Amino acid sequence: MKISTRGRYAIRLMYDLASQPTDAYCTLKSIAERQGISVKYLEQMAKALTRAGVLESSHGRGGGYRIHGSAADYTVYDVLRIVEESLSPVACLDSAENPCPRKDMCATLPLWTGLDEVIRDYLQRFTIADLLRK
Repeated sequence: MKISTRGRYAIRLMYDLASQPTDAYCTLKSIAERQGISVKYLEQMAKALTRAGVLESSHGRGGGYRIHGSAADYTVYDVLRIVEESLSPVACLDSAENPCPRKDMCATLPLWTGLDEVIRDYLQRFTIADLLRK
């Protein structure tokens, strides 16, 4: 498993929004300037996070994005699952149902399943609010 730039930037986007007053909408341009990320790239992540209900958007003067609810409501894992194709260490664990024809006789499947659980459990331990405290 490798977290892509998209995943890392999505976490930075959420961190930036969490560091702002909770009722304020922030423009992607202001976030881009603070985080050193292109507006175009932020638009992709903001769109996915808005579609998933994690962000709220407002158009017009004073518009932008803000976190829906509290930063404590979202774990790093939640955000990464929205923007990353997969967080699994092997392809056979990408979907809920393992499609591998060898899954019932695979000697290494327990190893990969365990690693998948460790990754998930670790990333679920940290909320976006936790990142503000570090």
